[in-house]
Amino acid sequence: QFYNRERLLELSKLEFQTYAALKQVGQLPPREFIDKSRTLLPDELAQEKLDLLDEGFGSWTRSQYFHFVKSAAKFGRDDIASIAADMELSFETVESYSHAFWRYAQTELKKDEWERVANNVEKGELKIAKKRKLSSLLSKFISTFDNPRKDMTFAN
Repeated sequence: QFYNRERLLELSKLEFQTYAALKQVGQLPPREFIDKSRTLLPDELAQEKLDLLDEGFGSWTRSQYFHFVKSAAKFGRDDIASIAADMELSFETVESYSHAFWRYAQTELKKDEWERVANNVEKGELKIAKKRKLSSLLSKFISTFDNPRKDMTFAN
């Protein structure tokens, strides 16, 4: 999930061209070498490819993805600590996933999936904002009384 797909496709195309050129001149390296190095690219580009693959979140399951989206709607996209606690994952793990999610999800997810996720998170954030505003207004109202427990009358 959430790889830098554009750059990986560029590197893949370059690797395919390298493979084709080596095959054409009959100089393909042994299969064991390809399996071990995982690429036919020059060292610098090979390292970039491996780094890009490591940046992705291929180990995240679909249920973790849904849990992340649900938690982001519940706590807001910027409350990484609460999302991490809810998911029972480390702050750093959720922070890096969140960064990748909000950077790549719009282009990586299907359009209707992205719209659903974005709408759910935005609705959740609106609820949080409303709750904060109501809480603030209630605090202001209560502060107008000298002794709120005594002075306020509650009707059933």
